[in-house]
Amino acid sequence: MEREARVRRKARRGQAQDLAEDVVVRTHGALVEGRERVIDCVMEIGLSGVQEVLEYARTLVCGEPYARDGNRDLARWGYKAGKAYVGGRTVSLERPRIRDVGKGHEVDLPAWKRLQDPSEFDEAVYRRIVRGISCRDYEGALEETRRAMGVSRNQVDRAFIRKATAKWKQMQERDLSQIKAWAVVIDGIHIGGEAVGICALAFTEDGQKEPLGFWEGSTESSENVQALLADLERRGFRMDADTLFLIDGGGGLTRGLRNRFGKDVLIARCFLHKLRNLKKYLAPRYHAEARHRLYRIRDAVAEAQALEEMRSMLAWLKGINVSAHRSLEEAGSYLTTLQRLGVPELLRKHLYTTNAVESMFGSGPRKVSRNVRRWRNSPQRQRYLAAGLHWAWTHFRKMDGCKAIRPWLAQRELAVKRETG
Repeated sequence: MEREARVRRKARRGQAQDLAEDVVVRTHGALVEGRERVIDCVMEIGLSGVQEVLEYARTLVCGEPYARDGNRDLARWGYKAGKAYVGGRTVSLERPRIRDVGKGHEVDLPAWKRLQDPSEFDEAVYRRIVRGISCRDYEGALEETRRAMGVSRNQVDRAFIRKATAKWKQMQERDLSQIKAWAVVIDGIHIGGEAVGICALAFTEDGQKEPLGFWEGSTESSENVQALLADLERRGFRMDADTLFLIDGGGGLTRGLRNRFGKDVLIARCFLHKLRNLKKYLAPRYHAEARHRLYRIRDAVAEAQALEEMRSMLAWLKGINVSAHRSLEEAGSYLTTLQRLGVPELLRKHLYTTNAVESMFGSGPRKVSRNVRRWRNSPQRQRYLAAGLHWAWTHFRKMDGCKAIRPWLAQRELAVKRETG
């Protein structure tokens, strides 16, 4: 009897579970269907409101229907089917017509011309595409309504081109004379498979991050770096011997900066890139020790301590791998620049690596261009690069420890004046 009772209880639990799952499925279906109906209803109400606004705008011009006003030359002239941009899509609306009886021609309604302006549609398309919707899937991503006419792939593509071109011009032509930067990060990003966009990101005195612009080339060569610097200076950006440059260690970047500012240019090398380079030369059993020693250089408070750790690591590498020794020796004093300048400890974490610009690339150009299947030409590459940089720019936050920047810069300037006498 007890065994039979256990079997019956187990069967009832199974039936209850099946019933619960069925209820969940049915409820989910009802909610989904209800959501679509609510969205459709709200859109219909909104479009009806737009239609009423158009009618009211015609009333302001022509007066009330059937009103006898002999002073008015403008008369109502029925309706004509048309399309307008509403809510990031094209919809079908009845256009109220107005005719100038005296002159014998039709008059445009200002409110209708406003709905014909594609700027808001372009903005809606641009924001959706930079968030990850491809041009091919744009129409399917919209909540369609009964009066929605849909948007074609070509229409979406043209809208994005118009908006991205505006961002491109804004990024590459804006005046930089008002930006007071104390540090600049320069790095390259591969865009479109065969090109490299060399980008510059500035740290300002109030802790803001400002993308300055980019220069398209095939590699991170010194010529392309110098072309980027010349373009920034042409637009008013001020760089001198006191500007700190943070790079990943590419030879072209270093040569370009030294050719432009001389051998005494302030360069800080990225520790993560240097560690990756060392790991390429060292056997896996030495990787942990190499990381530990390199980070001791990074975390040193004073320059003398950092140089001592550097000498210790060079001596250790010389007996293990000569190539790794030469790689670290090549970085030289670029790994101890922050200690030599006395950069406050909280600010150093933004300068140890090129993570600031890598984060900008990840949330900007790489995200915006991930759905592109075919790269056609240089303008297309530059449009996506500019759109991505602008999108990342809108999500930047201030640097940690930004309140210490101005006092440190003032102290640094005073120390330079004392040295020069």
